[in-house]
Amino acid sequence: MVLPAGLDPTSESAVEQTTEPILLHNFERGSGLVELAIATDRERRSPTDPPRPLDAAQIALLTMPDGRDIPPSLATWLAYDTLPIFEDGNPAAPRLAWRSFVEMMREQFDGETAETYAGFAKVLTGKCLVLPHGSDSRRFMYAGEPDAHGEYPIFIVDTDDVPWVGLAYPGFDAYVADGKVADVISSTYMDAWEHDHWQPHLADHARRNFAGFKVLDYQEPVHLDGDDAAVAAMSAMLGSAYGDTGDVDADEHGDVDDPDDGQTPLEAAVEAAIEDGPPAGVAKSVDVDVDVDDEGDDEAEVDDDALDAIDLDSETDDPD
Repeated sequence: MVLPAGLDPTSESAVEQTTEPILLHNFERGSGLVELAIATDRERRSPTDPPRPLDAAQIALLTMPDGRDIPPSLATWLAYDTLPIFEDGNPAAPRLAWRSFVEMMREQFDGETAETYAGFAKVLTGKCLVLPHGSDSRRFMYAGEPDAHGEYPIFIVDTDDVPWVGLAYPGFDAYVADGKVADVISSTYMDAWEHDHWQPHLADHARRNFAGFKVLDYQEPVHLDGDDAAVAAMSAMLGSAYGDTGDVDADEHGDVDDPDDGQTPLEAAVEAAIEDGPPAGVAKSVDVDVDVDDEGDDEAEVDDDALDAIDLDSETDDPD
């Protein structure tokens, strides 16, 4: 691990000196960043809660679903302290609790939630490993393609409002450093995309493992290549819900390529998807009927039976 000159990772000053994200430019990815997080954790940990490391033989048994080695960052952390990421069974021969995306959603939430999110499994075809943190959200490592540092992406799935999955960390190293070395995520799940240190690594994983998406959302997906690419990719994934080719009937919804009604292509496609109805298993949006009264004011009537459905104007901002 390469540390800035004069920085002792075991000292109290290391904690104070490594709270600003700008310092992350001085650190390598992978095990080096985890070692710094470990140093910080040692300083903060209560004496009544000592680490419970795995030994080298136990760590050697752990693999990715395809048999490849686990990322070096995860191996480094487990040599310091365990995590609740294992199958029940023999602790002397631990096995990571890999699940398909739908299996994970069913196990962590319920069958109805799993069915609602099932469309996302067409992109997230690999296995998922749930990591600690979250109440109505879950962090999970995705066993897709590793990056040049041997790291696998960490996603967040949120169930608070609209079905939402975002690429939040470029690896376990960034995940475990969050709140210890720096605030990778502080106000929104997508904070890391705004930081020059993390953005290129996240974009690399988006191409490798997420079909170019930054966020999968049935109503407002975000793609590296913009709204048109998001519409096309969602159309390919969901079919008729977005239109078989990603095009929307211009007579009903305006010109998708050059809308004259103030809508972006994505907004037009979303409107069409809502009117056509969601794909099987996707929660229905709130029904709103808009009437114009004699004075020309819009009056919206909301179906009371749909109040538990998705709020079209909600945003996933607060990390839980």
